[in-house]
Amino acid sequence: MGKRGRAEKHPVIDYHKVCLKCEVNKPIDLFFKVRIQDGYCPYCNDCDRERQRSKKRVGRNLNPDYRANRNKLMRYHNSLRRKSVKTQVVSESHKSLIKEFYNNTPEKMVVDHVVPLVSDDVCGLHVPWNLQYLDNHQNSVKNNLFDGTSNNESWKQRLQGVSY
Repeated sequence: MGKRGRAEKHPVIDYHKVCLKCEVNKPIDLFFKVRIQDGYCPYCNDCDRERQRSKKRVGRNLNPDYRANRNKLMRYHNSLRRKSVKTQVVSESHKSLIKEFYNNTPEKMVVDHVVPLVSDDVCGLHVPWNLQYLDNHQNSVKNNLFDGTSNNESWKQRLQGVSY
């Protein structure tokens, strides 16, 4: 009871819950909060961590189909990208400039499109002025990001604090 005999607004109650995996009755603060049923994970923190670790191990290393499915998915996405490049009509003068740009790629660099060819917001063109040289790390950080500007350099902020 609080002051003047009134009940407190938020009484402290010692809740316990039984873990679904280890079947031990544990205090509620040893369960992660989630948005299901009673608001707490059905597994205690230790059991949930172990369950997540085993999922990763099975998913990547022990599952023989993982790599095959991953490769199939990558081939599919690469084929879509190749189709988008092939369907664009490029003049002969641009083709020669693009070939020259690719042939003059510095060592340990890759050719990247300033405005991505395929993105949720925009689709760029496969033309000489839309090409740039980036190293592999920069290219993987940039991915297919586009900030709406002609130089599209906002992705470089993501490089700060990221080590090679």
